[in-house]
Amino acid sequence: MRRGPYVLIVILAVGIMLIMPVTLWARTPTPNEVEAVARTLYCPLCVGERLDACEIPLCQDMKKEIARQLAEGRTPEEIRAYFVEQYGPVVLGEPPRKGINWLAWVIPVIVLIGAAAYALFKIKEWSRSSPEPQAVAVVDEAGSAEDEYAARVERELAELE
Repeated sequence: MRRGPYVLIVILAVGIMLIMPVTLWARTPTPNEVEAVARTLYCPLCVGERLDACEIPLCQDMKKEIARQLAEGRTPEEIRAYFVEQYGPVVLGEPPRKGINWLAWVIPVIVLIGAAAYALFKIKEWSRSSPEPQAVAVVDEAGSAEDEYAARVERELAELE
């Protein structure tokens, strides 16, 4: 009885069964997954341009690196930490929330609160104040206020000549 071909077939079948789970585990990230991580990162060379919109070769390489790391099973947070280590906090697009950089987060809030308080103070002040009384010309029966006005106009016209 020849066992040669059967043994070879069994060995190949066992080998395929052992390799299949490895290929199933090694997944390829979808473009949407890569773009989702790229949207949270910024180009280290272009000021204020997100990685998903930038077309320079460095950004294309960074997107490939994101895809590679996602395929290895790394989380988006780990990938962002990797790029911060490589290029610095500029790739996050915002100052880190530690040290003196906290001022970039705190000062705008303080300014907004102060502006709102000032606006409320002014609105209350304006609503409390009453308008000043207007000077009312008292006209007697003879119309002296009109006569005074006419006399003043005549004097000013005479001065101009």
